[in-house]
Amino acid sequence: MYDLVIKNGHVFDPSTKTDEVKDLYIHEGQFCDKDEVDPKAQVIDAEGLYVFPGLIENHCHCYYGATDLGIQSDLILIPNGITSAMDYGSTGYVNFHDFRKNVIDHSQMTIKAYLSASPTGIIAEKFFENFDPDRMDEACIKRCYEKYKENIVGIKVRLGIDNLSVWGTRPLERAIEIAGDLGLHVAVHVKDSPIPVSEIAGLMRKGDVWVHMHQSKGHNFLDENGVLDPEILKAKERGVLFDGAGGRNSYSFRMIRAQLEQGLKPDFIGTDIVSFNAYERPMFSLPYMMSVFMALGLSMEEVIEKVTVAPARIMGMENRIGTIRKGAKGDLAIMRISEEPRILTDTNKEELHVDKLFMPMATVKEGTVLYRNIEV
Repeated sequence: MYDLVIKNGHVFDPSTKTDEVKDLYIHEGQFCDKDEVDPKAQVIDAEGLYVFPGLIENHCHCYYGATDLGIQSDLILIPNGITSAMDYGSTGYVNFHDFRKNVIDHSQMTIKAYLSASPTGIIAEKFFENFDPDRMDEACIKRCYEKYKENIVGIKVRLGIDNLSVWGTRPLERAIEIAGDLGLHVAVHVKDSPIPVSEIAGLMRKGDVWVHMHQSKGHNFLDENGVLDPEILKAKERGVLFDGAGGRNSYSFRMIRAQLEQGLKPDFIGTDIVSFNAYERPMFSLPYMMSVFMALGLSMEEVIEKVTVAPARIMGMENRIGTIRKGAKGDLAIMRISEEPRILTDTNKEELHVDKLFMPMATVKEGTVLYRNIEV
């Protein structure tokens, strides 16, 4: 019952440099050789379709039932070819145990998380986290991380106009100090921030993640002449990572174009999907955002790498997820690429003409078919 064969699909995997029509075999939840599969294994004929490693949603909020932002990840993400996900700071040390017990342990997906530097994380949209640096309890954060280190990948802090108050960059500085003591990196949400981006970038270390790189409100990556802030490029050169998550109001086609033209590409493509924007435009879903970036100039290989290999690496699961190599988890996203012309819009209602759209057709998690379109 755990053996599966995917036949005749166009297998595309940047991690193994695979780009060809071939069959794939899964035995007891892992990719394997043909002779290891039971002759009576389930077979899916993927002729005319692309077969990718299971997608990884790099940026979502899936603390369902305990915050008004939380999505039910299995219901929303799996039908979009997503088999693993990263929660970006929905919980702090106060409620991470509940998140682990009631979300992570009950999901069919692989879920890891950034722990919010705020004690309670995000409870409600109208009551942002309290990032008072004096309330970041290092002992409690350390205790939470030591208990759940297999689930926690870093610490999340938010620098936005809604929650900075009088603290300036101190929340980021304190989060970096705590994370450094634990050997973790920091993800910093920057949206409509009153702080110049150069000041924030100067504090960030190799492996830290800048969230919402394409947002256009307040201080952003471009000056009045459309030139990229040099401190951003310096940060990129020293290993700071950049998250292209869209969200409800955090991305702009104009910003993406300008950044790509000046040599800045996202390290990850995500959505920042929450209960308020699931299947809502302009963000809609991860395959939708993948289509946006390919239309704006990224190659197929770059797009797939940024939703498989790159997030798998930061999750500490490289060669186990986001790949089709033998012995890895048998996770797959089977998709049709529609070539019907469409017009997409961004946060600012700018239009983008696309001629290719990723259309999810089936999702496989560790050899089990969790979603399958009737056409497959």
